[in-house]
Amino acid sequence: ENRALAIARELGDAELEIDALRGATRMGTIADRLANTERIATALERRGDLIALNEHHFDSIWTYWRAGRFMDCVACCDRATKLAERLGIPPVQYGTIKSFAQVDLGRFDAAWEALEQEVADDAHPFGQVFQGLGQMVWYAGAGDFERVFRDIPRIYAGARELQRAWMIPWLDNLLASAIVESKPAGTSLVTVRAAVEAAGGHLADEALVSALLRAGDAEAALAECARRLPLFEADGHVRNYWLTEELRIRALLALGEFAEARDAADVVLAAVGPLAWGSLLWRVHASLAAALEELGDDRAAAERQAATERLMAVAGTLNDGSVRSRFLESRAAAELPG
Repeated sequence: ENRALAIARELGDAELEIDALRGATRMGTIADRLANTERIATALERRGDLIALNEHHFDSIWTYWRAGRFMDCVACCDRATKLAERLGIPPVQYGTIKSFAQVDLGRFDAAWEALEQEVADDAHPFGQVFQGLGQMVWYAGAGDFERVFRDIPRIYAGARELQRAWMIPWLDNLLASAIVESKPAGTSLVTVRAAVEAAGGHLADEALVSALLRAGDAEAALAECARRLPLFEADGHVRNYWLTEELRIRALLALGEFAEARDAADVVLAAVGPLAWGSLLWRVHASLAAALEELGDDRAAAERQAATERLMAVAGTLNDGSVRSRFLESRAAAELPG
């Protein structure tokens, strides 16, 4: 147990305990932060310490998103924005982080509205760059990879100019994922890596797994997923865990391990369904349908219908017809009846 927290509890000082808990959870895992975030918020609000509450809201927004609690992330963004405005503090980042959650929920219209709430005037250059990152997440999620290729160099440049090094791996993954998706099946890992590096990026994380699958090396993709999953589980990074598990299911399908893919997909749907994770749910339903069809299971038709309905619900939030068409023409979406 954290020493400061232990002392506060020994003293029976509730206020000191909350301050110590804030410090301890900031240094802990995502699971630790999630377990204490509501208690800390309630205590700070009761105390009337609005500056500390504002800081805690910012931490909580990220915690909820990484923990896959997207609805809570959106609600916390709204609370944080109102509090920041009350304090006279520009709510930089809140609108963009809210858009990340809305994209995961499969609400592209609401995500774009959130991006427009970002503080991105000339007086806030980081807000401009961070909004640009949010736009890249939106375009990548919508399958508009040409727009990603066009605009991402500007976001790279802004991140480097403002010395926001933590943004670079994120941009690398977006760029690499877009390049992977633009390559035909069977494209070698060497070719994809060369294209990513030529564009100024680095092939790693989810994009690396996707590249291995695109290259037809499902065994290597499965091994990379097996390496990554325990790390996310230990940290409580629910979002990355289930994204990686979805890639693992695709690898299992490619290897003909249909029963294992079916069982894994059932687990994912049970966990992800309550999170309303629209952008992931349709893909997992589609993978489950594919596994069931190979196994001759009567559930296959219902799962394929569920995948189609969830896909079309997400597509319906893309108000631009050309963007919606491009989204529905993506490899996974095109395999479903529309």
